[in-house]
Amino acid sequence: MTESKGAAVSTERQSTEQDHASAAWHEADSGARELREACAMAGVTLPSLSTDLTALMSGLPLVDLGRVNSDTALKLAEVIRRGRS
Repeated sequence: MTESKGAAVSTERQSTEQDHASAAWHEADSGARELREACAMAGVTLPSLSTDLTALMSGLPLVDLGRVNSDTALKLAEVIRRGRS
């Protein structure tokens, strides 16, 4: 394989990886937004809810639920239990 063909393949692979990472990031970010909206409708606020930027490097972005006080944890548990019944 010539050097220019190798560079083209490398650029294509990099572009595909970037597209996958971008799609995964948008999916995680959408999940965080949807969860924030659903929690707000249930009267629950997760103040640290965000998309985890460090996990983006792994190719599997995560939604970070963050930390909450005990009142919020109890409220969230109540909302989840009601949804299951």
